[in-house]
Amino acid sequence: MWFGIRRISIGSRILSEKIMSEIQSISKRASVVQNENELSIVISSAVDRAKAKNIGIILALWLIGGIVIGVNYFQIEDYNTKVFILIWLAFWAYFSYVIIKSFLWQWSGKELIKIRNGKLIYKRDVNGRGWVLDYELKEISDLRLYGEITPGWIKRIGGDYWNIDCDSIAFDYEGKVIAIGYNLTDAESNRIVKIMKVYMLPQNK
Repeated sequence: MWFGIRRISIGSRILSEKIMSEIQSISKRASVVQNENELSIVISSAVDRAKAKNIGIILALWLIGGIVIGVNYFQIEDYNTKVFILIWLAFWAYFSYVIIKSFLWQWSGKELIKIRNGKLIYKRDVNGRGWVLDYELKEISDLRLYGEITPGWIKRIGGDYWNIDCDSIAFDYEGKVIAIGYNLTDAESNRIVKIMKVYMLPQNK
């Protein structure tokens, strides 16, 4: 009898460990893989690509309009008109850059977060490209939901449509506030913070 109970107990533990190593869904955009030594979190930029498609249409129209105006610039003789168009083209070029970044992020962007070997490894990935940042866990403190006091001007004029800032979760690191987590709900942020703290706690004792 006791042997049977022990067998069931061992089998349950093995099954539990197997489940813990599989992908667990936090939401439609966020998933986590965790085991005894490592935590991996993936946060996709969007559930689907509808928003990216809309931005792509706006981008195409914006680029065509700028190119048409740029070509006609050489046919204009009035000096003041030329100066005005040059200033407009400078703004056009900048906003083209902003829209392209937003489009690429919405189309294929994701955040990759790993905690292993005493480090938090973070990457904003777009088509496999992006900077990888390492943070020593012992230097990280006050992992929390991020309450942005003054949002960026792009966010103020365009809401979350153009915004690509990852600022749902924050922690203090060597005197700086580091923000991660793109456009997460409070429920998603709370779950991610709760899971991350389990892997960070032993390093911060």
